[in-house]
Amino acid sequence: MKLQEIFTQLSSGELADIHMGGFDFGGIQASDNAMIIAHINLALMELHMRLPIRLNKLLLLLDPNKNQYLLDKRHAKSNPTQGYDKYIEDTAGLDEFKDEVLKIDRIYNSCTGKQLPLNDEHALFAFNTLNANTLQVPIDYPDDNILVSYRASTAYIPEDADISTYEVDVPRMYLLPILYFVGSRVFTNHIDGDGSSNTGVAFMQRFDLAIHNFKQSNLVTHVQEQSDKFHMNGWV
Repeated sequence: MKLQEIFTQLSSGELADIHMGGFDFGGIQASDNAMIIAHINLALMELHMRLPIRLNKLLLLLDPNKNQYLLDKRHAKSNPTQGYDKYIEDTAGLDEFKDEVLKIDRIYNSCTGKQLPLNDEHALFAFNTLNANTLQVPIDYPDDNILVSYRASTAYIPEDADISTYEVDVPRMYLLPILYFVGSRVFTNHIDGDGSSNTGVAFMQRFDLAIHNFKQSNLVTHVQEQSDKFHMNGWV
């Protein structure tokens, strides 16, 4: 999906009635492109964090003397920077790990592919997420490594991107929530005629509803199920 399509839809829809973006006012001006792109980047990050749009995986090498693992590029084997434990298995230029973890989604036994408990206080060996990209491994966990499935972000759109040619790497089906999120951000600082900022709140409610509907759809379920089978594609 071209970045231009998002700009065009904003001008004809969510921003149509304000001077900054409506077609009747000349559309989104070049001087406002960087601000709109910043809003789009936030929308993409929120989408990818709340929905399993892009699921990646990594092999985590466990140390019996360590139980907290930050999934950060500094800890990848491909990173030549010294002074950090290297516990993320990857290869420079091939399956090189990137700083793109938005949410740790699932944990698997690297030998059997069996899903392991995550954030389950009743499980004997339960893994826990301390934050979005930090995993806590249970003490005395018997295996040497595990597979981690995580929700990954998409590429950051440069503020000076050429909107007519830049390709946004997200399925077109997610266009509407992107528009709603940007509309909410723009109207956060825009006062309505009655002196309120209700328009921004309304757009965020539409965004939340769109996310809810995607979570209930069979399409998102299918994407999630695909992630369960990654151990069948050469990992084990």
